[in-house]
Order: sequence, then structure tokens, then C-alpha cells
Amino acid sequence: MNRLPPLDALHCFVVVAREGNMSRAAERLFITQSAVSRQIRQLENHLGLALFVREPRGLSLTLEGRTLLPAAEAAFDGLARAVEALAGRPAELQLKLPPLFALRCFLPRLGEFQARHPDIEVRMNAVPFQRIHFEREDFDAAILYARTPPPEVYAEALASERLTVVCSPATAARLERPADLALQPLIRLGADLGPWTAWLTAAGINHPAVQTGPERAQLEGAIDAASQGLGVLLTDPLLIAGELASGRLLEPFPTLRLDSGFAYWFCCPRTRRDERPLAALRQWLRESMAMSMPQSAG
Repeated sequence: MNRLPPLDALHCFVVVAREGNMSRAAERLFITQSAVSRQIRQLENHLGLALFVREPRGLSLTLEGRTLLPAAEAAFDGLARAVEALAGRPAELQLKLPPLFALRCFLPRLGEFQARHPDIEVRMNAVPFQRIHFEREDFDAAILYARTPPPEVYAEALASERLTVVCSPATAARLERPADLALQPLIRLGADLGPWTAWLTAAGINHPAVQTGPERAQLEGAIDAASQGLGVLLTDPLLIAGELASGRLLEPFPTLRLDSGFAYWFCCPRTRRDERPLAALRQWLRESMAMSMPQSAG
């Protein structure tokens, strides 16, 4: 078979595959559900293959459907970008990322990327998430906070999370050696004692009151508490690079950073990793993270 399938039916297939449901696909396409069903049948008849398995909760792709989807998505995405380029519009990237990383790492540096690449417009979706579904969600790339990325996507580690103790300059002046931390209140983010317990164990410190220090729900509140001398805070220096650079917070024992096992990963569909906008964003993120990461002293 040399004849390509009808583009309308192929586009309908992509939308149905992303939505997993014909009624939602119909809403996205502004056509009736019966019209969506006809388009899918037309495509399956054209190919001589079943692309979906009909299930009580919706639709799932067959093996043939999973094979076709990334190629179809890449074709339509490439066509859209070509039309935008002909119209002189900047390439648009939809980026999904964790809120804390967005606020403290990405946004402060975004102007640098835009100055370097004025023809690429980055639109952010900063929401908590643990899974990536490029086939169902309308975004081009994601920054994932995880131990390991999902195997079905292209992923590149941007920065590993390393936990370190930080405090106000006045508190740091009282800390001559790590054992002195046993006399300081430990500021906690939420009720989880795991990070502090792991760091203290790795440092060989026995703290008598791990559970009694100030507790804050958000990092901003914990930073304020530490800068006011209410205790010492355990966090990733990547997230407080500004406070460390300004001297608002100090890292009294920079050689005692603990690798948490988590990292920030740049993720995108494997079929699109070499597209110019995604490659430019990935390279800039890699360089930006390397330059902004506060270095340990040992």
C-alpha cells in the first residue's frame, strides 16, 4: 500500500489516542462523536488494521496503534512548526515543570534563554506531577523530579539533588564543627523526618531533638526561619542559589552534601529530541544548571 491515509482521519486518530475517549476527542475537534467514530473506522479500513481496543472505560491503543502514534504526532507537529515558521511566528514550546523548580531555578533565568533565542517562546505549566504522558497531554517537554525517568521518553539529567545544611551568618559563626549542630534546632519542611535522619546519620551526628524544631509547610517559610536564626535548614543548594550568593544564608559544612538519589530530568518524546527548539532549550538548561550550581568546597 503506497497511498497515504486521509489527513483528517489521521488527525482524528491522534486526538482520540491522546484523549483515550471519543466523546472528549469530539469536543476537542468540534465535531460529533459519530463523526469521530466514522473517521477512525475509515482509517482502520484504509490500513487494514485495528488501531484501538474498545474497553468499558474507554479506548486503548493496539500494538499497531502505538507504532503509528509517534510518527503521526511528529508529522502533524512538524507541519504546524513549518507553517508557523513560514508565517514568521516564533516557535512555541509548552514546558511542564515542578512549581518549586519553576519559581526558584527556571523563571529567574528564563530571560537569558529568551535573549539568546528570541525566536523560541516558552510557555510554562508549573504543576506538581509524577508521571509524564506526552501521548495524552499537550506539552512538548517536561522537567521531572524523580529518581529515574520513565524508559519510554528521552531523558537527560540536569542536576542531582544534594542536601546540605544552611543557616544565618550569626548561626554559622557558632558552628565550628558538624557536632555543634546537635545544639541547634532543626527546621523541617513538613512532618517528614527522613531527609534530616539520613543526613545526620551520614554525618555521624546524634541529635537529641530531631522532632522538636520549627516546622514549615513551604520552602519560603523555612528559608525565612533559617535566615532569622531560628534553626538550621536542610535543603538543596540549587533551590537557594540566590540566598547563598547574597550571603543571606551560609553553608557551614559544604563538604557534607548528601546525594538524595533524586534528580531533575529534562524529558521529551524520543522522536523529537533533535528538533531545534527542544535541542536549544535542553542545551541552555544544561549550561545554566552547571553554571548556577553552588560548588561544594570538597
